[in-house]
Amino acid sequence: MIGDLMMDSNAPLARLVRRLERYAPLPAADRQAILALPAQVERIGRGRRLIDEGQQDHAVMQLLSGYACRYGLLSDGQRQITGVFVAGDVLGVRSGDLPIAAQTVSTLSDVELVKIPHTAIAALAESRAAIARALWNESILDANMACDWIVSLGRRDARGRVLALLQELTARCRDAGLTIRDSLILPLTQEEIGDATGLTSVHVNRTLMALQAEGLIDRVGRRVTLLANRPPAAARMLSA
Repeated sequence: MIGDLMMDSNAPLARLVRRLERYAPLPAADRQAILALPAQVERIGRGRRLIDEGQQDHAVMQLLSGYACRYGLLSDGQRQITGVFVAGDVLGVRSGDLPIAAQTVSTLSDVELVKIPHTAIAALAESRAAIARALWNESILDANMACDWIVSLGRRDARGRVLALLQELTARCRDAGLTIRDSLILPLTQEEIGDATGLTSVHVNRTLMALQAEGLIDRVGRRVTLLANRPPAAARMLSA
C-alpha cells in the first residue's frame, strides 16, 4: 500500500507516511489524513538556516534529499554540532510546543524538503492517536541519538569520537539508501567533523589518517568506507 502512495502526486507526504510507519502500521484513514496535510516542497542551498535558535518555528520539515545539522553557538563564535540529519529525517517535531527553538538547524548541502505547518501536525496528532505515537517515537529516537553524542563527547578519545560518528552516519545513510555497502560520500567537512566531535580540523585530519592506518576505514576524497563492523580495535574505541 505504501508503494501505491509513493506513486501518488503527493509523493513527499507519502514519504512522511513511510517514515512514521517504521514504528507501527498506520490505519488507512491516518495515511490519507497525512496525505491531505497542507505542505510545501522547497529546494534550499548549502549553508542556509532552516531553524533559528531563539526564534519561533512554525513548521515541521522532512528532508527529501541532502543533509542538515543542528548546533549551538557560544559567545566566542565556537560551534558545537549536536546532530546530523539525513534524507528521511523529520525536523522540528519537538519544538512544536515550545515557545522558541533551542538550537539552530542549517543545511550541510543542497537539500530538498517538505514543510508542514506545526498547527496542522498538532491538530492531526490530537485527533489521531496512532500518528501521535509515531511522532512521539520520532522524538524519542532523536533524543536517544543526542544521548549517544553526549557519551561520545564526554568519554571517548578522538579516535573513538570520530569512528562513532562515521559509524552512525554510515548506518543512517544505509537505512536511507545512500550508501554502497558500508561506503558513503561524507556529508561533513573536516571542520564540521571537528564541530561535531569537539576537535580541531587539524586533529580530525590526523585522526582520520590514524583510523585509515589501523585498517578501520578507507578514504578516497570524501568517500569513506568502514572496513569492518566493529572489529576488536573499534569495539575498544567505542566502549564507554
